[in-house]
Amino acid sequence: MKSFFADRLFAVSLIAAMAMVASEVSLWVVLFSTGCIILRWFSEGRKRVYVSKTHTGILSVGLLAFVLLQFKTLVGQDPAYTFLLGLTGLKILDFNSERDKKFLVLLGFVLLAVKSLFSVDIYWLVPTLLVFVFLWWSLFPTAFPYKQKTLGKIILLSAPLAIVLFITFPRFVLPWALNQGQLRGQIGFSEGLQPGTVAELAAQE
Repeated sequence: MKSFFADRLFAVSLIAAMAMVASEVSLWVVLFSTGCIILRWFSEGRKRVYVSKTHTGILSVGLLAFVLLQFKTLVGQDPAYTFLLGLTGLKILDFNSERDKKFLVLLGFVLLAVKSLFSVDIYWLVPTLLVFVFLWWSLFPTAFPYKQKTLGKIILLSAPLAIVLFITFPRFVLPWALNQGQLRGQIGFSEGLQPGTVAELAAQE
């Protein structure tokens, strides 16, 4: 069994990315993902595999059912956060190969991207950049001689696109970023205002 926690930088970086998303989702999926991580830690300590890929596949179907039961859809900020975080926890649970590691790094990048799309608070910038760098670093083989130089090129090439996205995306209203089921009152008159409705509102005061 390949150890998930053997590469501490990789494990800590991925868990940090999950923690960022955890602040946006329901408590039950946070506990679910945390339970997956804890179970993985115990399984590695005892050198046993408690949950196979078949079992996590079944659990993923159950996770999908819970998400649909709560949100009635997978489209939207909350269900997307919830389902993605739960799937990441399940992938940690059946982690067993270098391919799984690369897939989890990809999931970590997706978690960071989703967090950046739906939250433009400036205080998330530093931890997001740190996790991004550490996830890239964990992809390099241990004996790779040019880690710093290669990572520097990656950051240098991606910086212009990141700046453009940071400036551009907050200017748009993203349909999938809207919280489903949350209605906000609006003050003013609609285009279909009919004579007499203002008097009716005044009479209700």
